[in-house]
Amino acid sequence: MTDLAQITAVLEAGYIGENPKDLQRASLYIYRALASGKPISIASIAEHLGTPLETASRLLNLVPPSAIELDDDGHIIGFVGLSLAPTAHRFETAERSLFTWCVFDALFLPSLIEQAATLHTTCPNSHTDIEIKVTSSSVAAIAPDSPVMSLAKTDTKSCCKDLRGAFCDQVNMFADQSAFDEWSLDRPNAISVSLSQAFALAQQRNAWRYLDVEY
Repeated sequence: MTDLAQITAVLEAGYIGENPKDLQRASLYIYRALASGKPISIASIAEHLGTPLETASRLLNLVPPSAIELDDDGHIIGFVGLSLAPTAHRFETAERSLFTWCVFDALFLPSLIEQAATLHTTCPNSHTDIEIKVTSSSVAAIAPDSPVMSLAKTDTKSCCKDLRGAFCDQVNMFADQSAFDEWSLDRPNAISVSLSQAFALAQQRNAWRYLDVEY
């Protein structure tokens, strides 16, 4: 199995564990509510699903703690890649500035929140500023024009234990292939893919993750 095939298999299997239909519905609601810039209460999720609070709580307990970020009131401010808390990857919609845990998130999120967005990030090797505009169906604009994305070889168990450490923190955008090649010399678990490959993988990730619901 190639390195990319290994990573693809993890995404297909579900890199944050169980994912029943109601959790698919809940996660779409959380993403879209976070995109409005507001923390999300468990009560609002229960109301959206039309279930008791306890049922919504049990459902969210299927999501590993490393994939949810809470504020001091216990409200969700970060969920499987989309966050209200600042990170190195700014994710700007037409209405507000949000953040992602890695650059791959910025490629799959526009389809889920039903909004175009622009990723602002920095190449960790050359420190070049990178901007990528993404719609629900395409990469609309890129600067510079030949970036590549890193991916980390990992497994579901590691992602459930520490999603950001096992995966997100190693997934960056690079100004070009040579920048990635230099950065990855001492990172044997890292591979690179073109932006078009990364976007296609992001859309496939959504199809696998939301197999039972429309988005």
